[in-house]
Amino acid sequence: MWIAGPADGPLHGRSGLPPHLEKKSERPVTEAWTQAVRSQLGLGRLLPLGGPHDGTWITEQAAVQALGRTAAEVPGVRLESLRIGSAPLEPVYEPTVRPPAGALPPGPLTIEAAFTASLVRPLP
Repeated sequence: MWIAGPADGPLHGRSGLPPHLEKKSERPVTEAWTQAVRSQLGLGRLLPLGGPHDGTWITEQAAVQALGRTAAEVPGVRLESLRIGSAPLEPVYEPTVRPPAGALPPGPLTIEAAFTASLVRPLP
């Protein structure tokens, strides 16, 4: 866990961020801060919700929780793990609305889930 401290401390770079969040590319410092806060809060990545003209995103945590609640309603099934990401080899679209820092671009997503089910009841 990263704890904020003086910017000139040994654990911080010139921007006041921990070394692993220092600006190493063209990302503005504000995007790095946004990523750091999102990481600390455990919200996960921002996933596109809708098409490129919708300008909407959902946090990975919210999507996983919603899918987990739905899976919990299936009798005899227990969700073990869930991963959401961009669909490989599928087109990614240029968003009409500027995406938030670190958001996945609009495009198809894949959902990978591992679950256990009862041998007594057939799956619906």
